[in-house]
Amino acid sequence: MLSPFPGLPDLNLRARIQAIRRSGEYDGSVVSRSLAEHAFSASPVAQVVVTGEDIVALINQQAELVFGLSHRDIGRPLRDLEISHRPVELRA
Repeated sequence: MLSPFPGLPDLNLRARIQAIRRSGEYDGSVVSRSLAEHAFSASPVAQVVVTGEDIVALINQQAELVFGLSHRDIGRPLRDLEISHRPVELRA
């Protein structure tokens, strides 16, 4: 998996943030968003984010593996994906 902080050595999260702050290039909103995206993507729990309009907004790596989804499914209606026909709970 690629580091969300290219150019920094393989440090733990706290050390990475401290290194970014010391570099003078710290932008909390960018770092927070990058960390949140990385955490979502790398989560061991399969997650699919669906908008109120039934559109797939985000899919993490585990969901791709477990449900056979891909990034091409982002932007598609959930009801059009095979996953929506699996468990009865997802149909509603």
